[in-house]
Amino acid sequence: MAGQGKKGSLVESVIQVLSGWGVAIVTQLIVYPLMGIEVSIVQNINLSLIFIVVGFIKQYYVRRLFEMYVKIKE
Repeated sequence: MAGQGKKGSLVESVIQVLSGWGVAIVTQLIVYPLMGIEVSIVQNINLSLIFIVVGFIKQYYVRRLFEMYVKIKE
């Protein structure tokens, strides 16, 4: 069984993180005011960009760890 290569992991990570970005922005725009947290749209976008970078790195390395695990089990 062929695993996912590094390029595939990268593409998957980018798609996962970018698709979550839109959800995060909308969620922050709804939830922050409900919690009394006031941030500008620029602050909201900057904060979400930080989470995007962290999420991307996490997603990529978790995928690579799973791929290593699958290769070891074969």
